[in-house]
Amino acid sequence: MSFAGAWARPYGGVAAATLVALSFSIMAFSGAAQADQPVILTPDAIEWHAVGDAGMQVAIVQGDPATPGPYSMLIKVPAALQIPPHSHPDAFRTSVVISGVFHFAFGDAWDEAALQPFDPGAVWTEPPGANHFAWARDGEVVALLTAIGPTGSTPVAPAN
Repeated sequence: MSFAGAWARPYGGVAAATLVALSFSIMAFSGAAQADQPVILTPDAIEWHAVGDAGMQVAIVQGDPATPGPYSMLIKVPAALQIPPHSHPDAFRTSVVISGVFHFAFGDAWDEAALQPFDPGAVWTEPPGANHFAWARDGEVVALLTAIGPTGSTPVAPAN
């Protein structure tokens, strides 16, 4: 069994596939304005792009997550999607819940009891390499993410 397959087992292949796909395909959606240009997006002007096959979507607001430098993007997580433990290399990674309630925790293993509900307006940071996991338990979640790329996603290998 591949590492990705073994890692996905406790959480379902769909969530793991989404996470892995996010790290490899996000660079394809980097058509937004550069940091020295204003960006004004009304909800009907946001261009969402599917990531993986679990229904997760992203919309790049500014910059290019695949290259060194600042970027911003919206992330839409469908209801019930569990995102297993993983980390990112990005510096100054900061997220803000826009809508929905995102259940989030830091840790190396899925622990439902550790998840805290983050309501709209909640803000958190993720230091580079900090393992974390999340769940859109109660419904769809939209969050704004800003960071300094390049981004990526490293799954936490399950304990044997």
